[in-house]
Parts: sequence; structure tokens; C-alpha cells
Amino acid sequence: MINKLPQSRFSEGNLIVLYANFKSDNKKTDGIPEYLNERLKTCTNVYLRILKSKPDRLKTEILLVSSDASLGNKIKQSLCNSNYIDESKITIVSDKSTLADALEFALKSIKERANPPTVYVIASHWYREIYDAIETKFKGYQTHFEGALDHRPMKEIVAEKQRETPKKGIEFYKDKAKNKALDLLLNHIFPDKKES
Repeated sequence: MINKLPQSRFSEGNLIVLYANFKSDNKKTDGIPEYLNERLKTCTNVYLRILKSKPDRLKTEILLVSSDASLGNKIKQSLCNSNYIDESKITIVSDKSTLADALEFALKSIKERANPPTVYVIASHWYREIYDAIETKFKGYQTHFEGALDHRPMKEIVAEKQRETPKKGIEFYKDKAKNKALDLLLNHIFPDKKES
């Protein structure tokens, strides 16, 4: 009898995905670029908010996505030094080239857990459009997007947006999301009648 009860999955813990990929033509940087500092501030705010308000605050992990390993270590050190975040709570992933890749990786890792964590995605505010297109894959999981300020020139942002847009194009994922929403609505209006 107990085996036939539905297995309910509840959220346990928190996963902050800090997207800090840095692409530069000259590859020479002194410190952390300002727009990534904005993401660090947002990450810190989210982390502190979790610590103050959630009962599962001690199960909070940070997945730091940085294609430049040296910069990733600087960001990790900055988070640990200034915000008292335990170094063991931060994992650096450097083989993900886009936000879509990073979120696919995060989704794969949380699917393995019996009770997946709440996912907080931190990137510049203009990534929201890309996040919305990918977020449909996270159905059944709790996810939130936290946009950070990005004061770079529009030319740099547009170039980065072109690199970050999923290969099939953002319109493909928007259409997919619309079709899924329409299917849900039609299934609600015209439910299949199953015979007992």
C-alpha cells in the first residue's frame, strides 16, 4: 500500500548559479571586470537573503561558471574574503561557454537528487530573455532569475548576446514555450476522461 503512494518532491537546499564568463579580445585583465563585480554584488545579496530567510540555508551551494580559470579563482577568493562564504560551498565550472550550457549542466545535476534545490540564476539583466527561453526545461523545479546591472557599451552587450543566444535561435525556444503553454491550456479546458 505504501509503495503506491505518489512520490512528492520538495525543494531542499539552494543552488546559486553565478554566470561569470568573460570574453575579451586582449585576454589581459587586471582584476575582475566591473560588470562581473555587479554580478558578485547580486550573488552576495541573494546569498545573504537565503541565510536570513530560509530554513535550509546551510545547504546553499554556489556554482561559479567562468571560462577563464584564473578569473574564476579571483571571483571565488573575492566571495570568500568579503562575504565570509565557506570555500567548500563554491564550485568553479570552466568548460561551459554559454548560459544555456551552464543551465543544462545545473539541470542535469539537480535531476539526480531526490529533493532538488531551489535554483537562483545570476547574470546581467539582459540575460533574462535567454533565461526565459531555457527556463521551460526546468518544469517542476523552483528557479529564479536575478539580474545584475551591466554598464558596458551597447556594442559589447550586443556582441555578447549574439554569442550567448542558443544555437537554434531564441525564437525557436519562444515558440516552444508558447506551444507548451497552449497545450497546457487546452489540456485544462478539454481534459482526457480516463475510465477507472
